[in-house]
Amino acid sequence: MLELDGLVAVLNGLRGVMGSTPTVVELLTKADLLSKYPLAARIEEFVTSPTHHKLRICIRYRDCSLILEKRADGVELNLSMHPLGSVDENARLDRLMGERGVHPTTDYLSGSGRTRILHYRLPAVAQSIADLCGEILAGVYQVEAADEVLICQ
Repeated sequence: MLELDGLVAVLNGLRGVMGSTPTVVELLTKADLLSKYPLAARIEEFVTSPTHHKLRICIRYRDCSLILEKRADGVELNLSMHPLGSVDENARLDRLMGERGVHPTTDYLSGSGRTRILHYRLPAVAQSIADLCGEILAGVYQVEAADEVLICQ
């Protein structure tokens, strides 16, 4: 057990181990994501399949995902954001969707304000949905080159 002064001394000692060079993070663009992962093909399969009713796209080890669900009038995009953890992420999503003229049918806070739940209705046009998902992953969630995107049914 360390007192505060002891803890500060231990942490200061780690500075030499960690170095002062910041780590450079390579963010993927929408084009990178669409070429690296079979996003467009899987969404096309989802939209045209009579048996697939839900598709989940997530980033391994990160608490963010996109869930697509079939509805009678198209596809619903479900997102859960974390406004207390990343105000910028929520602002980026609002800006992106506003630029596309897409507005949530559901937008509320859950878990004592820790989670923002959003649902959007989209036409069942696979390429348009893939482009939007690519923009959300690249521009909102800011997928890094080291991340792994998972696409699950």
